Amino acid sequence: MTKLTTHQKHAIKKFVSHPRGIGYVLDHSDTSFRDWFMQHWAVDIASERYADLGTSKGNRLVSFCLQAEPQKTLLVLDQVFNDANEIGIQDSEIVTQTDLNDFLIMVEALRTMAANTSEEKQPSLADKVVAGYVSEHIVRENSKRNATSIIMLARGTLEAIAEFRERIRKDNFLGAEKPEHRERLIALLDALSRNLEILLTILPLANEPDEKELRKLSSWTERYVNSALPKLQEYISPEALGHTTAPAGVILFCGAIGALITGLNPIGFGAGTIAGKLIIGEIKSGAAADKLQSRLSDTEH
Repeated sequence: MTKLTTHQKHAIKKFVSHPRGIGYVLDHSDTSFRDWFMQHWAVDIASERYADLGTSKGNRLVSFCLQAEPQKTLLVLDQVFNDANEIGIQDSEIVTQTDLNDFLIMVEALRTMAANTSEEKQPSLADKVVAGYVSEHIVRENSKRNATSIIMLARGTLEAIAEFRERIRKDNFLGAEKPEHRERLIALLDALSRNLEILLTILPLANEPDEKELRKLSSWTERYVNSALPKLQEYISPEALGHTTAPAGVILFCGAIGALITGLNPIGFGAGTIAGKLIIGEIKSGAAADKLQSRLSDTEH
């Protein structure tokens, strides 16, 4: 939970809730604001959970911040500012210099809060980029070492997601019984596809990544492991899909990508081996899922 003063809440709302606004978050309708949140954080900001303070962009963002940990709040607000800054918010007539300064002061105060929390409970914020305290150094080295496998997996995942999306779109049961869930699942799959395409553009290959590229990769990994994967598991659970089942390839590929980048998954590089066989057709998805479950069970004993 992030504690915000009345002035800090006001600073967020003033920066975000202008009638015209700026950037991915500020320049479009509430639908685009929702899409932005889903794409970057796999969070449905339009849900009732974030409507307790009101339904404007600013109120929903404040509600999200109050419910999130300080580190997560800081990551989101930094991204809000960075996306808006790409098109020159200093030249805007919509966000005044005073509003901009108030927002930046508020973000820096949260940065101090997050840093203090990190020092007390865990490694520094700069080093903690994903669950399990994986450092940027580990993310960089794993991404370089496993780049070819990650690229192969990402491409296979994009194909599997596209096929699953089409099946969900045509699913009459979900359309009749759970239309909102189907809509949100399709939006999540679209966001996941976009983020995998982004990953293909930021992976370090032959050259050593500079600080900016490393930050992009770290930010991508944090969002993917801490937000996208849990949300995907929630949306494709048997309880959520009814008689429809998610293809094992989607589950396996997505988990393997996270394992190759972070090294956190107990099945480690073996997941890449299984997924690689899936891609080239040497093993069926059901058998791959059985092997995956077997390895996971072995690690629990």
